[in-house]
Amino acid sequence: MCIYHSLLSVARICGILVLGRLITHIENILVLLRRISGVKFKQKSNVIVNLK
Repeated sequence: MCIYHSLLSVARICGILVLGRLITHIENILVLLRRISGVKFKQKSNVIVNLK
């Protein structure tokens, strides 16, 4: 039982670390997507202004 409990605690710690890394990765991806979409939006608005 002691080994089982220690394995559980290790698994929990690893899971928390993995979750933290995943969350930071997701945040970075979201920031990148916002930047890309922002650039595309600016380009589109410039094109619309040029067409007028």
